Amino acid sequence: MVRRSVKFGLIFVWVVLAMASPCAAKSLDLYPALSGFALRAPDAPQSSRPTAFYAQTGPNPAWAVSQWNIAGPRLSSFTTGQEGEQTIYTASAPAASVRIAENAAGADVTLQQNGAAVPCRTASGAPWESDLFLSSTSHAVGVIPGQPSGYLLSNLGALREVVTISVAAAPSTPAKSCTVNMGGAVLAIVLQDYTAQPPQTFFYQLHLNRYCGGQADGVCTTAWTRPLYYTRRNPYGCDDVLSRLGQPLLPNGTPRALDIDVLPGLRQAVASAPGGMDRDLAHWSVSGGYIGLISWGDVAVTSHWHGYRLVAETN
Repeated sequence: MVRRSVKFGLIFVWVVLAMASPCAAKSLDLYPALSGFALRAPDAPQSSRPTAFYAQTGPNPAWAVSQWNIAGPRLSSFTTGQEGEQTIYTASAPAASVRIAENAAGADVTLQQNGAAVPCRTASGAPWESDLFLSSTSHAVGVIPGQPSGYLLSNLGALREVVTISVAAAPSTPAKSCTVNMGGAVLAIVLQDYTAQPPQTFFYQLHLNRYCGGQADGVCTTAWTRPLYYTRRNPYGCDDVLSRLGQPLLPNGTPRALDIDVLPGLRQAVASAPGGMDRDLAHWSVSGGYIGLISWGDVAVTSHWHGYRLVAETN
């Protein structure tokens, strides 16, 4: 009886040690919490450093707003107010606005786009795409710029996008009678491949909702059976949709707590890459990403973001 107890005790200790061993799965946040913000100059690259910032909520901002292809004046510098224990930072322009409510626990971010201030088309005749993104001012954890580094897709067990979000879209007024009218929220991952020469970059955008009007295309009309590439040369980029990864698209204006593993979509996107793009998962590492809004035409979009995290799970 004593021997059997000792044997079972040794087995129990072995199981506990195995569970606590370095081989056990680990979770790591690749970005800092939402706190401390800056505004990047229009169309400045997301990888740009403080030289591209023209306004910030304090020293050493951890996050920055990008305003790509904004129509008209850029976002104003931040104005500051107080609501109870929250400090409120706002920046606005005819085509977009940002509101940040920050306290010791973190920040809630509201991003808005106003299609009434945006032309229907560019000078070349293409539908005018306007982007309002939020991204970390530093690379993802583990990344050494310009060198093979960071978390490789081949080594990850999961890559989770975690956020509580609501998105509300409606026709903007006054309408301009644009023929392409779409708007919504995206979560995006940026991957880097330094094994390929020259090095390659890949943007993966996951669309979270669908708002369509007029002769909309893209996320509105596509039968989504796989990720679809919107640029088939370096830097590469593809779109995907939340519903293809097993969760329904966000309903208009209703908050939802999302916790979605985007690794299956990323792996499928790399496997179906266009010619010239490296398809080896062991060569692609997570270098960064962004969240925010994309819109075209007569659309007004409002989004609220709380508790955003990008979590890498390794074995």
